[in-house]
Amino acid sequence: LEPPFNGHYRAVRRPCELAGAKLAAGDRLLLLWASANRDEAVFERPDELDLARRFPKRHLGFGRGSHFCVGAPLARLEACIVLEQLLARTRELRLASDAPARYVNSLFVRRLEALPLAAA
Repeated sequence: LEPPFNGHYRAVRRPCELAGAKLAAGDRLLLLWASANRDEAVFERPDELDLARRFPKRHLGFGRGSHFCVGAPLARLEACIVLEQLLARTRELRLASDAPARYVNSLFVRRLEALPLAAA
């Protein structure tokens, strides 16, 4: 649900319309990927982490089109390895109740500084 990059700034090049809003040439936009990943028109139950989501690759965590992240296959492989190793050692993980997740203080990057987990 949370992409590692918060979004991109864009300048409108010619008059157009975006989701019913009229935009003029020179207008500025901030495209927020986490918001797009929670679009009710695209995803059922958009605020829930559902590993069996109907169209799992429609999220924008790795970008889209010509801006698609060249490191996406490696990131997916790393995630699989980490999850396999964690699940080989325990059957259940949960957030440690005494220490909340901490994010790096940044306008552009959405990255955890700490994610305290506990095996159940």
